Amino acid sequence: MNNEHAKLSSKKWGQVSEQMYRHSTPKQRCSPQGTSKRQNKNIESVEKFAGDATDYKDRLLSGEQEYATYVGSAACEWIHLRTKIAMVALLAKPLIQALEGGVPTYFVTTGNPLHRRDTGKLFDIETSTVLETTQSFDYEMGAVNPNYKSITVLEVNQKLELDGKLQFQPHLHKIVTDVDEAIIRKKLEIRPTYDDSTNRSVHVTRIKTAGAIIRCLLYMSKSCPEIKTVYRDKKNNKNSRSNRMQNDARGEWASWYAQYTIDEIVQFEGFSDKTIEQYEQAEMKQLAKKFIKICRKTPTLGELERIWMNR
Repeated sequence: MNNEHAKLSSKKWGQVSEQMYRHSTPKQRCSPQGTSKRQNKNIESVEKFAGDATDYKDRLLSGEQEYATYVGSAACEWIHLRTKIAMVALLAKPLIQALEGGVPTYFVTTGNPLHRRDTGKLFDIETSTVLETTQSFDYEMGAVNPNYKSITVLEVNQKLELDGKLQFQPHLHKIVTDVDEAIIRKKLEIRPTYDDSTNRSVHVTRIKTAGAIIRCLLYMSKSCPEIKTVYRDKKNNKNSRSNRMQNDARGEWASWYAQYTIDEIVQFEGFSDKTIEQYEQAEMKQLAKKFIKICRKTPTLGELERIWMNR
């Protein structure tokens, strides 16, 4: 743990973890010990996958040295944790202000099936290719609407289909503001050309509360080597359950992320220069204080429901 981590007392870490757990779905906690444990697990997985994790460790060390800023290794668990806390601490407020001013706000997940890769082939695709999926949409919306804002995070998981096919699935999570749902769906859907493989699934959910904004920011910024296993429930509907990647898959996943810095998988549109400057340069002590403050004063959906029922 470097000096930047040590600036936070055990009490402060506990307060950050408490608020993260309170607002996140699925539930998340954070601690220096847990973060280091995940980091070591990734190193172990890379060593098993590649036979040598020296380069990976060097990238993680670089990430820790740059921990006070946002430009660190995308493979570093400490950098992911800082990103998660910084998003809520500095980006939630302008999003909440827009929402409370009546601006339509949505959480979007989109992934192009053509970007999927078999195990052992993840290095065949680059972050820039995946991010291009929605970049033109952001540029177009920003050009015609000065109030448009977006946050985009690239995530890679695995999916095991009913037929036994196992693939890595790069996809994007987004929060977008001041745009109609119909436009989102129209612009981000790929119509079939020669077969169904060109379809891109787009999931759009309206964000209605300040607490939901914090929950979405925590969800989209998670670092999780996850495998989703598809199954059919009692009603014969397709569903999926999540587990952690194991062995070579986790090593390939971590090694792929190690090629990039965090700013190569996270993008912003429409935020003020001052906000982005703070996001890039703020130290962990400042971020933790702002994170705790905004989380404490923002009720979760469950808390709002209990207030409504008790009226």
